[in-house]
Amino acid sequence: METVREEYTLTPPELKDILNMSVQGVHHILKSQKIKTILDNKKHKIISNAVRQIFVSRGYKYNNEVIAFQIVKGGTGKSSLAHSLAIRANQYGARVLCIDLDQQGNLSQALGVTDPSYDTILDIIKKDDPIEVEQVIIPITETLHLIPSNMNNSVLDKVIQIEQGPLQYIFKDVIDKIRNDYDYIIFDCSPAISSTNTAAALASDRIILPVNPDQFAFEGLKITIEEIHKLNSKYKRSAPLLLNILFNKFDARKSASSDYLRLLMAHDVYKNMTLKTFIRDNTDISNSIRKKLSVFDGTKNSYIREDLDILCKEIMGLSDFFATLHEN
Repeated sequence: METVREEYTLTPPELKDILNMSVQGVHHILKSQKIKTILDNKKHKIISNAVRQIFVSRGYKYNNEVIAFQIVKGGTGKSSLAHSLAIRANQYGARVLCIDLDQQGNLSQALGVTDPSYDTILDIIKKDDPIEVEQVIIPITETLHLIPSNMNNSVLDKVIQIEQGPLQYIFKDVIDKIRNDYDYIIFDCSPAISSTNTAAALASDRIILPVNPDQFAFEGLKITIEEIHKLNSKYKRSAPLLLNILFNKFDARKSASSDYLRLLMAHDVYKNMTLKTFIRDNTDISNSIRKKLSVFDGTKNSYIREDLDILCKEIMGLSDFFATLHEN
């Protein structure tokens, strides 16, 4: 199958910031490793596989991690954040698979997949004439792939319940077949407590819980964390799920944002789960997604682009790794 779009890329100035060197130093690496760049509008661009080659040559090891974006509250930005993390991680050389579980298919549409006839994860797990996972995967680029969603997934939860398969294996068995093909597998979940989300959680290593500065989001956070703790206990996981709270849509002009951020950081439990990065409120991300783009398309700088970049570096451990490497 042909890719949906051209490769995601980085520019030498973007690469110099993370490698802690000059642009000339980046070009020296490109030349020494015989890496060809793409010249676009007089700007040099480096494709994902080339960035990977550079990072690996400097000793960086990509994670092998399954991440689920979950919370029992709509409108917290799960799909937008999953979309941005997937693209930025791919730009940093990671091989990424997105699995869209939400019947609305927002993540699929954001990645440019709008055809409702595509197979979904439902077609992989159903007992009646299932198909192989490799047949469902759509290559957005050579190294960023998608298992899409559409309205057919509206019966996904019902199918899981009827077939009564062990929830801890329903998605895990699927992922185990392809896990070594990717550095990150990212679930985008619907805002619900459901068998589908339980199966996704049990197949994941890390759950990112986006929370907005409002009371309903915090109530959803409490419910979701309680449910995940029950899963850890009920299914006796060998390694407990890593829970990360991500504060989203922060607006310093609104007192509620600062109040809820302080509430998170003062909470005995939540403060240890909260990521260092928080995402400021901005319309650029939603405007980009409507155009089937991301804030990382093009070279326009914005604070939402900066926030999402820092988030990706935190998840991937890039800043810490290259800072330590530079010190040594």
